[in-house]
Amino acid sequence: MLHPFTELRPIDEHVGVGVFVTRPIERGTVVWVQDVRDVIYTPQHYDRLPRPQRAIADKYAYEDSWGNLVLCWDLARYMNHSCEPATLSLGEYCEIATRDLAIGDQLTCEYGFLNLDEPMLCRCGAPTCRGIIAPGDYAELGHRWEHAVRRLLPSVNLVEQPLWALVEVLQEDIAIQEAILRGDPSILDHDHHLL
Repeated sequence: MLHPFTELRPIDEHVGVGVFVTRPIERGTVVWVQDVRDVIYTPQHYDRLPRPQRAIADKYAYEDSWGNLVLCWDLARYMNHSCEPATLSLGEYCEIATRDLAIGDQLTCEYGFLNLDEPMLCRCGAPTCRGIIAPGDYAELGHRWEHAVRRLLPSVNLVEQPLWALVEVLQEDIAIQEAILRGDPSILDHDHHLL
């Protein structure tokens, strides 16, 4: 589920639409949590999808570390990539704000986490734009993202968290929550695909 202070807006004919902030969101705020309404397609289920549903999954779903496609039920499916993302992953089921977000800021994420099979052209326009989002980006850049998340951890407990109850319902995220409260950076474990 996406943070309630967001809305969908058109961008341009190349990008399409994006998710934008409607009220300020503070650095360290949980802005997305996977929830029970998200649709999870196993590879076998995906193979049986009718063509129109498969097209939607191909465009908007992401692959988790188990090879399933996850299709977010809400506006989260429209989050665009940025090489300077407004959010970073804190585990597979949770994204947090990397900076204070003002009204009108686009809520972006890092597609390098999404287990890509093929490179994607990047049109994010960030000063540090890579130009291509590649399947190997996590291996190459994960240490930077890990460092950024470690710097964010102390702020998680200092800001209002409207989605925290959803974090609590996921078993793995309960462990993440406890580690955050302890200030324990061991949650940033690559074996579990966490930063």
